[in-house]
Amino acid sequence: MNLPPWSELWPLVLPELVLLGGACAVLLADAFSVRRHAPWLGHLALITVLAAAAAVAVTPPGATAFGGQFLLDGAARLAKPALLLFTAAVFLYARRAAARAPGLGGAYWALCLLATLGLCVLCSAGHVLVLYLALEVYGVSAYALVALRRGSVAAAEAAMKFFVLGALASALLLYGLSLWYGASGGLYLTAFAAGAATPDGLGLQHLGLALIVAGVAFKLGLAPFHWWLPDAYQGAPAPVTAFLAGAPKVAALLLALRLLVEGGGGFAADALRLLVALAVIALAVGNLLALWQDDLKRMLGYSAVAQLGYAALALAAGAPAAALFYVLVYALATLGALAVLLAVSRHGREAAALDAWAGLAASRPGAAAAMSLCLLSLAGLPPLAGFHGKWWVIQALLERGWTGLAVYALVLSAIGAYYPLKVVARMVFDPPAAAAAPAARDRPASWLAAANAAGVLALGVWPGGLLEACLAAF
Repeated sequence: MNLPPWSELWPLVLPELVLLGGACAVLLADAFSVRRHAPWLGHLALITVLAAAAAVAVTPPGATAFGGQFLLDGAARLAKPALLLFTAAVFLYARRAAARAPGLGGAYWALCLLATLGLCVLCSAGHVLVLYLALEVYGVSAYALVALRRGSVAAAEAAMKFFVLGALASALLLYGLSLWYGASGGLYLTAFAAGAATPDGLGLQHLGLALIVAGVAFKLGLAPFHWWLPDAYQGAPAPVTAFLAGAPKVAALLLALRLLVEGGGGFAADALRLLVALAVIALAVGNLLALWQDDLKRMLGYSAVAQLGYAALALAAGAPAAALFYVLVYALATLGALAVLLAVSRHGREAAALDAWAGLAASRPGAAAAMSLCLLSLAGLPPLAGFHGKWWVIQALLERGWTGLAVYALVLSAIGAYYPLKVVARMVFDPPAAAAAPAARDRPASWLAAANAAGVLALGVWPGGLLEACLAAF
C-alpha cells in the first residue's frame, strides 16, 4: 500500500495527534510536578480536549487516510466533536472533585485523554484491526480509571468485574472477526460487507456474527451483557462515572453501526434481529432493576442499560440518525445529573445515596431544579430533550411496521419513568435529613450543572438543529 506523504496525512489525524500529545504532556507534567494534585493538570487536559475538538472542524470532510483504514465520513465528523465536548464538560465538572479525591491526581486526566483517543480512532475506523486496537486503547484506560480509588473495596470489585468481562467480550469479538475474515478474505469493513453471506462456511459465518453481536452488546451495555455497568458506575469515583456515562456511549453506537450495519453485508438483517432481541431484554432489565436501587450512580447505571436499548431499537429499525440523537440527548442528561452530584458532594464524600437527596429543594433549590430537569429528560417527559429522543425512536419503529415493539417500548418507558420521578419527589416532598443532606456549595460546579440542565431544556424546545445534524451525518 503506497501511502501519501506525511504532510498530507497529519491534517486528517490532527485531533488524535493532539490528544496523544496532551496525554503525554499530562503524564510528564504529573511526574515532575512538586504538588501531588496540581490543579493546572486539569486545565492542561481541558485545553487538550478543546483543541482536539477544534481540530475536527478543520479536517476535510469525506476524506480517508492510510488507504481507507481511517474514515472521516459524516458520522465520524459529528460523533467526534460530540464526545470531545462531553469529555470537556466532564473535565469542567470534575476538576475540583478530582483534586480532592484520593488516588486520582494526574493519572485521572491522562487516562481520560488516552481513553478519548481510543474513542476518536474507533469512530473513524474503516479497518477491523484499527477498530479493535482503538477499542482496546479505550478499554484498558477505562479499567484503570475504575480502579483508581485505591483502598476502596467497591472500586476494586467493580474494576475486576469490568476487566474480566471486558476481556471476555474482547476475545469473543476478536474470534468473531477472525471467522468473518476467513469468509471475506479482507480486513476492511467494505470487504466484510462484500464477502458476507457466501455459500461456503455459512455456519462459521453465523457463529462469527453471534460472537460479534455479543461483543458489541457488551460495549453498549445491553442485557444480558450489562452486569459490569451498574457496578462500574457505583464503584468508580464520581469523576470517572461521569466520564464513562458520556463519550463512550457515542463511540459504542458508532461501533455497532460500523460492524453490524456497514460491515454486515448480507448478514446485516440477521445481526439487527439479534440486536432487537438484546434491546428488548435491555428495556425490561434496565427499567425494572432501576426501580429498586437506593444509590443514584447505580440507578443511572441501570438507566443506561435501558436507554441504550432504545438507541439499539432505532438502529435496528434503520434510523441511525434517531439512534445518534437519542444517545446524544441521553448522555447530556446523564452528565447533568452527575454534575449536580459532583456539585453537592461535600469534602470528597459523594452524595450518592438517595436518602442524601431528601429535602434538597428547600436547601439547594437551584441544584434540585437542575437535577429534576435532567432526570425528567431521562424519563422522556416533555418539553425536555429526552421526550424527542423517545418520540423519534417510536416513530422509527412504527415506520418500519414494528407496532408491537413500539407498544412494548412505550410501556417500558412508562414503567421506567417511576425511578426518576422517585428521586424528584424525594427532593421536593421529603423532609431534609440533617445528617445526610448535602450541604457543600461548589459554586463553579453548580453553575456548570445549571448550564447543562439548561441545554437539556433548550434541546427539548428547539431540537431541530441537532436532529438535522444527525440526519446530515447519514
